[in-house]
Amino acid sequence: QAASSSDLELKVFHGDQHDQASTIELFKSAWVVIGAHGAGLANIVYCAPGTRVMEIAMQTPRHRDYMHAAASLGHDYWIHSEVLSNALESEITVDARALAAAVPLMAGGAGSGSSDEL
Repeated sequence: QAASSSDLELKVFHGDQHDQASTIELFKSAWVVIGAHGAGLANIVYCAPGTRVMEIAMQTPRHRDYMHAAASLGHDYWIHSEVLSNALESEITVDARALAAAVPLMAGGAGSGSSDEL
């Protein structure tokens, strides 16, 4: 199933603003999850198999935890590694146009459990 941009609703997740129940419901209902490498991305465990997951991370072997988790959970996985700056991993800067261009490709989907770089 492919989606047009009009079919998608952007929801920004701030973990400190959700209890466990609302976090689970939010991620259960997600069709696409895009997030920076970090603890918040662990919530993909609540997503349905086949959910499309894009991790924004540096292109290093240590940033592969969520690739393995996504594969184990039956999610489609992409990594967006066009990170322009990384201030001790507390803040990252990405090219918003490159990221926005990647979303329709990802939302169209490949096969379940795929791993692609965008």
